[in-house]
Amino acid sequence: YRTYSYCGQELAAKITQARIFLQRENIRKGDKVILLGHNSIEWVIVYLACILSGVIVVPLDVQTNKALLQRIQKQVRAKALFSEKGLAAFKPKSYQLQTYFLDELENSLKEIKSARLTAAAVKSIDILQIVYTSGTTGEPKGVILTYENMVTGIRSACNAVPLKLPLRLLNLLPLSHIFGQVYGLFLPLHFGHQLFFLDSLQPRKIISFIRNKRIHGAVMIPGLVAALKKALEGTSLRWNLGSQFRLLGVGGAALDSTVEKWWKRHFVLVVQGYGLTETAAVVSANKPFASKIGSAGRIAEGVEIKLDSDGEILVRGKNVTPGYYRDAKKTAQSFTDSWFRTGDIGEIKKGYLYIK
Repeated sequence: YRTYSYCGQELAAKITQARIFLQRENIRKGDKVILLGHNSIEWVIVYLACILSGVIVVPLDVQTNKALLQRIQKQVRAKALFSEKGLAAFKPKSYQLQTYFLDELENSLKEIKSARLTAAAVKSIDILQIVYTSGTTGEPKGVILTYENMVTGIRSACNAVPLKLPLRLLNLLPLSHIFGQVYGLFLPLHFGHQLFFLDSLQPRKIISFIRNKRIHGAVMIPGLVAALKKALEGTSLRWNLGSQFRLLGVGGAALDSTVEKWWKRHFVLVVQGYGLTETAAVVSANKPFASKIGSAGRIAEGVEIKLDSDGEILVRGKNVTPGYYRDAKKTAQSFTDSWFRTGDIGEIKKGYLYIK
């Protein structure tokens, strides 16, 4: 594999250079930037540079098509678009945006001298990002996440899954999604882990990468966990993945309990959590050595939940979104008093949440 790596000091310097670049391009606090690209160091640099500058990020999935991008741009009126060459949705002249390529970021920052910059003065209620959760049919739905929402969610995640030993972690979740950001970026950065990205979701390539890079744990969606199980069945996990691989973080949907049991029989800890974009990814999580099969874990610190009469999970806390961007009707429908309606049916047994 051709591998590119940054240490924390190098990353910090690049983020500062990117902040100066944003200033030079007249992208200021309160402006919006659409970020459309695969997981990469360049994506992380632009994302964190925006957050530290008070610039509102609109991260989009790489599958976003031209029509959806146009509808989102009409709603958010972003000032700039950072994308990749070759993505289907990238057609700069159509969107009346300042456009930049993540592929060329290194060259754009090369001439900028790093300097000491303080973080922009923001309020807890200021918008940090607007995350679109659907919209391929009908109107796109932009979830507002404030600085308070994100800080609360990240803090709850770090308390729920305290991975304090130094680890090499592979993030196979898209950074455009909130679960990938909280558990696949901020949590590893907080604990000082080495974080890896891979440009393939093919099980055989993932298996080879885990073995060659001696990866300790990975975060991914249930479908990929099941695909890896299928590729590994009848073989030696120790030979294929290495004896160091011991942790799977799973979210985004419910994991089949038979798949979870299979991994646990092979001495791989499966840490499953539950959350939504609207709750900054966090509602509940299993601790690595205190998980229950089939459960979405204990309620996270700082989060309140209750079950409605029909069993629907209602959530309240500082991690919960204030609503949907420019959609008062949808916002009103999603809350009862101060409780956010998840739309999921659940059950609580002995302090553990189960999604039905």
